[in-house]
Amino acid sequence: MRQRGLLGFAAGFVTAAVLFGGVVAGAAGFEQQITAYFRPLRFVFDGVERQPPADQQGFVYNGRTYVPLRFMAESLGRPVEYDDATGTIYVGAVPGEVPAIWANLTPQGEGSFSVRYFSRNALSLQGAEMPEAVLVSAVAPASDVADKRGTVAQVWADYDLPPGVTRMTGTLFVPQHYLGEEGERRVGRLVVLNELNRTIYTSPDLTTKSDAVPFEIPLEGVQRVRIAVSLHPYEGRPLGDSLVMAQLGISELTIK
Repeated sequence: MRQRGLLGFAAGFVTAAVLFGGVVAGAAGFEQQITAYFRPLRFVFDGVERQPPADQQGFVYNGRTYVPLRFMAESLGRPVEYDDATGTIYVGAVPGEVPAIWANLTPQGEGSFSVRYFSRNALSLQGAEMPEAVLVSAVAPASDVADKRGTVAQVWADYDLPPGVTRMTGTLFVPQHYLGEEGERRVGRLVVLNELNRTIYTSPDLTTKSDAVPFEIPLEGVQRVRIAVSLHPYEGRPLGDSLVMAQLGISELTIK
């Protein structure tokens, strides 16, 4: 796992960031002529001043300062990719096809769930890059936080094991989603059961103070596993004013 520093970002003076590597990214087929003016801008990242390339200067339009997105993201240690076919700009991890083990999900409890897969660039809360990462998320209404702080939401996937499988390995981690949150918060845990619904592995309860947790689970004689992720959405990170999200990461989940 490659280590990267924790990323801080004070964006009070930046109200928009639309320049991508010198190309203005806009909606397909939309053109508008604008009058903007350029002014010298200083960019200081954690006390270190950096200047963008000559063809990626910021400008002011309608009282707002626009800055080069690629320069800003890469200065903060995050890669940038542009998919011209879909007009999508990715900062950081690029989602891919979710592995088959997560094909059939069963939710339990409150909140809506999602499972997303990233082959690279997913970061833990400690700034470590977690390869082949699956992020399991639960989203709940922010209006219920005060009353439901102890509520647990759960989602599980049932998976029939191929013949000859002997173990499951991987690493649990708290994603960087929680960066900047004050105090220690509960995040979630992983439980694995066999076809008889007997628990064969229970992880520690991860919090925003937890380091990554490697695991190795013996599977001799096991025909099916249930991979259950429990999350604490009401102790998660706010998403705007109306939602909160809890998220647990599993890196390099391997069954062999």
